[in-house]
Amino acid sequence: MQNHTEKKVKEIRCDNGREYLNKDFYELAKREGIYIRPSPPYTHELNGVAERYNRTIMNRARCLLAEGMLDKSYWPECVYTAAYLGNRLLTNTSIRKTPYEIFFKKRPDVTNLHLYGSKAYIRIPEECRTSKLNSKAVKGILIGYTDTGYKILVNGKVIISRHVKFIEEDERCIEINDESSNTENEEIIDEERIEVADEVDEEVVIEEVTNTNRPKRDIKLPKKYNDYVVYVNCSNAKVPESYEEAINSAESQKWEEAMKQELKSLEVNKTWTLVDEPMDKNVIEVKWIYRIKSDGK
Repeated sequence: MQNHTEKKVKEIRCDNGREYLNKDFYELAKREGIYIRPSPPYTHELNGVAERYNRTIMNRARCLLAEGMLDKSYWPECVYTAAYLGNRLLTNTSIRKTPYEIFFKKRPDVTNLHLYGSKAYIRIPEECRTSKLNSKAVKGILIGYTDTGYKILVNGKVIISRHVKFIEEDERCIEINDESSNTENEEIIDEERIEVADEVDEEVVIEEVTNTNRPKRDIKLPKKYNDYVVYVNCSNAKVPESYEEAINSAESQKWEEAMKQELKSLEVNKTWTLVDEPMDKNVIEVKWIYRIKSDGK
């Protein structure tokens, strides 16, 4: 932290996990002048930011595990990838920056991202080839990223390489509707009844006949890409940064309706209590934070 941002860690909030509350950790904190503040048992709300982020990471990791059709034993790789991707996604609509950009002061390079669990071919170095006839690549699947390459699962072993060719086409991405040809009413010609002329005096005109009984192949957009389409549309939409921008925008009616629903929800759940304004205290003003959700609300 100090090497990258020139800012020193002053305090660490954690639970009562043994990975934090041990002799080595306390000695390191004491040497660096860091104050450790553990939360009491079963009080997750005292460290709510970290607890909620862990839940988000686990939800994403669970989705990656299912998308890549991986065994549960590879959950650490899914968690690492979920964090890697999360640091490169917009998480705060008011700042409009990714966590990576906030920390490193530069935009992340996302050109290396590919569909998780997609087929991949790793180039075998010439030094490792025992014969000129051997394959030049080995087949695997993408399960993670590194700073300079990819993590590819090959026969139960994780291989790190930067020379990888990805095949993101999936048979599940195409739905094919084959209509069986109806031959009940077709006329069957007996070959024995066909007579062949000895001489051809007239010019024969060959016409191109379209086979109407050929099965139709309909390519449809895979359902699993629906979320990506919605995300792209939401990313291109203009999000108001203030109340004035919201009520003066083209979507003002929708924003006003959303604000009314939010106020009604706060009132129904009794999240506040009306009290007299203290004379010696400064009242914190309310600021609306707007966000377009992926479900269209």
